Amino acid sequence: MGELSTSIKGIGPSRQATLSAVGINTLEDLRGINLIEVSNQTGIAVSTLRSWQQMALLQMIPGIDKQFAEGLVKSSIPDTYA
Repeated sequence: MGELSTSIKGIGPSRQATLSAVGINTLEDLRGINLIEVSNQTGIAVSTLRSWQQMALLQMIPGIDKQFAEGLVKSSIPDTYA
């Protein structure tokens, strides 16, 4: 499994391969994507990509792991500070 599939809830081997095909292989790559552009290239919904991107950004903060980042995103915490 790749970094994305082990770090982001909802990215399994199939989605990892789809993202990899457009050059997104790491959390750092995911943090810097253009949501609309990647959605158009992959067919993955912008809302899904946004959630994954938020999880990747949150994991930059010491002490926030995969599960904590997922919980924060699901509770709309990142949107509060956007």
